Order: sequence, then C-alpha cells, then structure tokens
Amino acid sequence: QDFSLAGGDMIDVSDLLTNYDPLTDAIEDFVWMTNAGSNTDIYIDQDGSGAIEVWTKIATIEGVTGLTDEAALETNGHLIAA
Repeated sequence: QDFSLAGGDMIDVSDLLTNYDPLTDAIEDFVWMTNAGSNTDIYIDQDGSGAIEVWTKIATIEGVTGLTDEAALETNGHLIAA
C-alpha cells in the first residue's frame, strides 16, 4: 500500500533474479506487472526463460494501477532489478 512514483518509491527485485544483465536482457523476460482490478500484481521469472509456467507472483501493490511498463520503471529508477 501507499506506493507512489511521484514519491520516489522503488520496487527492488534484484535479489530474486538470476542471470539478469540490464545491458543484454529485456526486463520484461524477468519481471511482469499486470493490473488486477484496482491493484498491480508483480510476477518474476528468476532466470528469464519466459515460459508461462515459471512466473511466480511475489507481490500485490494495493490501490495502484498503470505500472505495466517494466522497462520505463527500470529506466526511471522505480524498478531495481540488478
């Protein structure tokens, strides 16, 4: 709760990912955020294989939507993956 991009909040998943290299990998292969009603669910694929069965839900951000551009969130410092 209480997550705010304007407030400079960050989501740090770096300890949960293996083999992610921001210079050669697409963040979308490792982190997937989806709107779920009025919330955002966060899923990770630890090794970036992208297979649907390996996505693990790690969190729900309550009362916030629109966090579905993982690359922009990483570029702007709101998503820490490495």
